[in-house]
Amino acid sequence: MEELVATPERQTKAQARLTELGAPAVAAIIRAMDDRRPLASPYIALTNKAKDAFEGSRQYSPKLVVDALAAILNQITGERFGFIYNGASGAERAQCAAGWRIYAREIARR
Repeated sequence: MEELVATPERQTKAQARLTELGAPAVAAIIRAMDDRRPLASPYIALTNKAKDAFEGSRQYSPKLVVDALAAILNQITGERFGFIYNGASGAERAQCAAGWRIYAREIARR
């Protein structure tokens, strides 16, 4: 998580690494969703996996670490508990994080 707030270059590499970790890292990423520090750069690009995609990447303007983590979790799982990828209010961020925590508990039971 420290890399996400260091420099734009390190942030980009960290985002890619987190995404590459895939499903085994989901619970750990969710545990970090209380991180409200500003990102090094308000930009994230993720490969567009939609079947009807008209662009190769999805691009967002997250403001805080939690915003970027929500986008990365969506990329890994296909799930979404609020759209905060371009920034959001504190209440929207809290609601999104709460949804991801419920998801984490459910996948832990499987």
